[in-house]
Amino acid sequence: MPLILVLLTVSCQKVIVIPINDEESKIVFEGVLKDRDSSSFFYLSRTVGIYEDESDIQPVSGAQITVFDSQGSQHVFAEHPQEPGTYVNYSFLAQENTTYNMTCVVGNEVITSTSFTKTKPVIDSIYTKANILDVEAPFSQWVYYHSSDPVDEVNNYRLRITNNGKEPSQYYIGNDYWINGETYEAQFFGVDVFPGDTIHVEMLEFDPAVYNYLYGLSSTLTTGAFSPAPSNPPSNLEGNAIGYFAVYMTDTASIIVQ
Repeated sequence: MPLILVLLTVSCQKVIVIPINDEESKIVFEGVLKDRDSSSFFYLSRTVGIYEDESDIQPVSGAQITVFDSQGSQHVFAEHPQEPGTYVNYSFLAQENTTYNMTCVVGNEVITSTSFTKTKPVIDSIYTKANILDVEAPFSQWVYYHSSDPVDEVNNYRLRITNNGKEPSQYYIGNDYWINGETYEAQFFGVDVFPGDTIHVEMLEFDPAVYNYLYGLSSTLTTGAFSPAPSNPPSNLEGNAIGYFAVYMTDTASIIVQ
């Protein structure tokens, strides 16, 4: 049974730029914690108005960020000395089935949030199949992955794929509504590859509040000329901030296309 993934032409980068209506400045907060070495960070900046340029983004320094987990441990994230607004803890590793409570103090402002993990996802394999729509050489191939979904959980997934180190604009996000407990394959629609290409795939599992934020963010960033005025996606933060705090369980796989 195939995994139903929503394909959206937008990609989350390390710096989130949210085109909100002009109003009082807020902190744009991105917290990404993972179960892999040196993969966790926080990035804080200030909102820009809808008519301002991305170059006007100002990082927020001097924050105090602490993460507490349900196992009783405390994790402090310190500002990177060469990257203002970026906060890191290179020894942090997210654990399965754990709740994480985050507190961030910036001057007189306090931002809090909670995120939790479930079972680590597993990519059984990634592989290619001939693109049957190609009629002239060079012939491209489509990329697929194979996985199994836990039967006793409600899971949300995002898949990220890079081709020779470059990530396409497609955005793959979905849940296990149709594939709960199933073993399945799914295609990365819109990705065509050729022999010799190096493909890397990351699979992320996250809680429902993070899913709602990422889905809402994608909808905001893909509005057109006749769409309603942009609005902020549903954040899981408490305090004078927009953005999100997410803890991911992940798996990765790579191949060289033959």
